[in-house]
Amino acid sequence: MLPLAGIAPVGAAGGLERCIRVGSAGVCRLHSANANVFIVDLRANTTLSIAPPSDAAGVVSLTLVLVQDATGSRTVTWPSSVDWGTTGAPTLTTTASKADVVTLMSVNGGRTWYGFLSAKGFTAP
Repeated sequence: MLPLAGIAPVGAAGGLERCIRVGSAGVCRLHSANANVFIVDLRANTTLSIAPPSDAAGVVSLTLVLVQDATGSRTVTWPSSVDWGTTGAPTLTTTASKADVVTLMSVNGGRTWYGFLSAKGFTAP
């Protein structure tokens, strides 16, 4: 077996990811320096923005758990830097207290983000 030179575990905790919960009241700015998993409580229709990563040439991945509040029917406006491919931006769950999971990945330091609807309609965490 060949040694994996230069390969190190992800994060100091052996692959654990940092997760923070944020509330949105119309605007939500995500910072990859703070976490790479965000639970976003949608308390109003929300416009997301993404702060540029500190490594302008690096690969960055963000996981968003978008949680509808008790009212539901909250919408998300995505930054223009998110590319959803040929399917376009996803239609999110609008049911109260349900959650969708979205993955965003950038291979060019945050200039462009590839967006994926990973899961839909889960019980809110």
